[in-house]
Amino acid sequence: MQKTIQRAMPFWEACVETPFIQEMKSGRLPMDKFKHYIIQDSIFLKHYARVCGKAMYHASSFRDIQFLYSILRFVEENESSIRVIYLKKLGLNDEEINVLQPAHANRNSIRFLLNMAEQGDTDRILMALLPCLLSYSHIFRTIAAAKEIEQSDYKDFIIDYADEGYAQDCLSWIAFVDERFSDWPEDKQNELATIFEEASSLEVDFWHMAYQG
Repeated sequence: MQKTIQRAMPFWEACVETPFIQEMKSGRLPMDKFKHYIIQDSIFLKHYARVCGKAMYHASSFRDIQFLYSILRFVEENESSIRVIYLKKLGLNDEEINVLQPAHANRNSIRFLLNMAEQGDTDRILMALLPCLLSYSHIFRTIAAAKEIEQSDYKDFIIDYADEGYAQDCLSWIAFVDERFSDWPEDKQNELATIFEEASSLEVDFWHMAYQG
């Protein structure tokens, strides 16, 4: 899995360097950009959760189901709680968001996930799902180390995603996939690493999205 992550790391570093993340770090991010992001993220997470459910349906073992449920539970308990706090601050609710359409970059990310889900291969779905979670931890732990965030209005948002507990969850997810990788032939490992890499490239587009409409 570490080789797969290293292949995707240039995309994760590109996420860190996007104007959105850099301006969030410094506190210069305009609130309308953040609002655009949080709305689009809410739309995305609804589909993400559905794809997790689809992967569970196709899972061949109870252990796989438990693993996928841990991802779904994280999205529900952690992602949703952070999101809801900010939606309230912005005067938004899920009912309003449910009638909105995904922006172009978001639509591409959703389409990619749904494509993987339709193939019905748990391993492929898993490798499409993980970059979102793992890259967020990397991005926000990277910028949380900067002194600039002390003055940022987004400090609490950054710290939530830089949380040590989240990082430990990521390590447990990586360890689970590592165990699965040991049983995969090299050609399948390369195929799945390519899916992971493509999903990571879509993360870059997602962070640029607020500047593209």
